[in-house]
Amino acid sequence: MVGIMYFKETPCFIEGNVKLRKPQLEAYLKIQSHFLSSPQEEALVVLPTGTGKSGLIAIAPFGVCEGRVLIITPGHVTKKSIAKTMEALDENFWINTNVLFDIQDNPVLVSFENEILDSELSSANIVYTNVQRINSTNGLLNRVQRDHFDMIIIDEAHHAPAESWQTALNYFSNAKVLHVTGTPYRGDGVAVPGKKIHETKLSEVMESRYVKWLRNKTIETKEITFYLEDGSILSLNEAKELKDEAWVQKSVAMSDACSLEIVKKSIDELDQLKRISPQVPHKIMASACSIKHAEKLEELYNSEGVSAVLIHSKMSREEQDIKFQQIEHHKYNVVVNVDMMGEGYDHRYLTIAALFRPYKSLNRFAQVIGRVLRAIPDNEITRYEVDNNALVIYHDELGLDELWEFFKKEVDDISRYKKVREIEIGDNEYEKRETIYGQAVIRGESIEQIDSYSGLIDFHNEFEIARNLILEETEAKRQELKSIGLDDELIEETLEKMFRKKIRDKTDEFNHIYNEKRPLERRKMIRKILTERIQLVAVDLLEQFNIEPKENTLYSKLKRLLPKFTKPTTNNDGVLVIFINTKIKIKFAGRDVMEIEDLIRAQEYLDDNLKPELERILHGIC
Repeated sequence: MVGIMYFKETPCFIEGNVKLRKPQLEAYLKIQSHFLSSPQEEALVVLPTGTGKSGLIAIAPFGVCEGRVLIITPGHVTKKSIAKTMEALDENFWINTNVLFDIQDNPVLVSFENEILDSELSSANIVYTNVQRINSTNGLLNRVQRDHFDMIIIDEAHHAPAESWQTALNYFSNAKVLHVTGTPYRGDGVAVPGKKIHETKLSEVMESRYVKWLRNKTIETKEITFYLEDGSILSLNEAKELKDEAWVQKSVAMSDACSLEIVKKSIDELDQLKRISPQVPHKIMASACSIKHAEKLEELYNSEGVSAVLIHSKMSREEQDIKFQQIEHHKYNVVVNVDMMGEGYDHRYLTIAALFRPYKSLNRFAQVIGRVLRAIPDNEITRYEVDNNALVIYHDELGLDELWEFFKKEVDDISRYKKVREIEIGDNEYEKRETIYGQAVIRGESIEQIDSYSGLIDFHNEFEIARNLILEETEAKRQELKSIGLDDELIEETLEKMFRKKIRDKTDEFNHIYNEKRPLERRKMIRKILTERIQLVAVDLLEQFNIEPKENTLYSKLKRLLPKFTKPTTNNDGVLVIFINTKIKIKFAGRDVMEIEDLIRAQEYLDDNLKPELERILHGIC
């Protein structure tokens, strides 16, 4: 669908869309709010790998962008990932998630190549390209005017401080700029640009099962000996005393004996997986130091009777594509690579990460770990705990424990979200409502109110019913026209026009209904986001002060600070949640009437004021 105001005028179904993931919806709300109030301020959104970053990029411009969108990726693989998500002949994200009902409403999508016509650039709603094609002689900056794009989305935004990226942002200086990344840190200490308006933690998406769980195993060799060029021999302790840390780590990485230990361990773990789930094509991803090192690893795996393939950046694009295709078709059990399984590569069956090299940058380490995090669909697996439980294996002397600590903390934090699910408070206990004095009471228990938005139309069900009905009507019309002897070509032409009109009429009907319900859906989302954030703060405080969540010790100590409707039997976690909700209700509006701007201010108040206040209170009574 062509039109300069496409993203403002096209009917779309985002708020309340259950086919979109919670992190995508939360980030979308924050993006809407940010650019409405600060269109010239760059924004940053952090979503863990495997959570739906490309899908967020696909919906981000709707309701925000007043012209064309430019998506910039760091390389060929990430560009292919964007294409895979958005192109109509591939995953066709907008249609398959019911964001758009009519495929004719799909945005005009153009991949920028040197041979692209100016007319194609002009008619596009979205242009996507990698950064290398921005500044070249026949690059994008030399083909379009400065106001050609109203919005720029930077994928893998931790690259954005680089000069090549900044040149593009400076050229399109009046465009809204959204940075999206899964790793909001760089190895060189340079800050990732943009105001961070949303971050979803890895622990949250692990608990929600959007990505695989994560664990690690380290190889500890009892005795390591280093043979030097001058004929001298050093023990491990002697090497650590006489040589620097990097020398020891690189020597271990390049040692065939140490590598073979990792090879055998990773094969053993893969064999166990395949015995339990033979139908799932689990694979090992082996990360090497160099091409020569990778060739040796490929040889070691093949010598152990496991099919391995090597892929690296020095191969031609055609050879890389062939090998990636072979991986997709499960021709190999092990993928050995040199920095080729980084950003944007999506193969959900990579389950074991065998690391044969030291890493100094958390960013680089996180990119590699991210490759084994993509979850395998439930309909393909034996058990989630088995098939979606990624394993990272490395040698103890590679010095990766410090980097692993970041992921260990995220894994440990999964329990926080489990405890949030266990907080049991009636909806009417979250905040004192205007109607509470008129609620009926049966045996002292308040009847839970029905939310004003609970009777909304199930748009997904209605979409499917409408599509099927239109298809049935079209087929009935085909039979009718055939019965009167019309030419087949004329029949198909007539049916196409009829189909298009019915689809457009139904789209307009849905859009009218949805626009009426959209404010309610938005408030429903806001309420859910704030509720979980409040519960997480309560969980953190209880852990911090070693207070048992399900005991009843806080009510008597905080009674005078709590609203009168709080029950004396309320558990400790419930007491904190009620206290926080009451304070927020006094400071802001109730959650049923909150807008996204209120949500953002409430979250800031919660973190900056309320949590420290409760820390002081609990410190005094504990």
